[in-house]
Amino acid sequence: GDSAEEEAYRTDVRNFTHAFIASGGTPSDFQRELSHIARANGILNWTARPATYVAIGAGLQSAGVDRAAMQSLIASLNDYALDSGTRRRTADYLWQGYYSYAQ
Repeated sequence: GDSAEEEAYRTDVRNFTHAFIASGGTPSDFQRELSHIARANGILNWTARPATYVAIGAGLQSAGVDRAAMQSLIASLNDYALDSGTRRRTADYLWQGYYSYAQ
């Protein structure tokens, strides 16, 4: 299983994502706060951690984001300078978290 630290990090990211969806904000606000959460959990490079994206997906599900909104959000990954393999993996992690949290 995952370490307690990893679990705590995922919970923090999931809860933050849920709250962010509820209150709104810009993508740069979201990324800045994710960096803070990661650093508070001893993680320096959150963008390279699959757990980050799994937790974001779970937070989107818990916030009531529907599949159509998820799909458009994932399509927006194309706006970032990621290679196609990275985009595909990131999308997979987001969906994994989204479905893992389904109530």
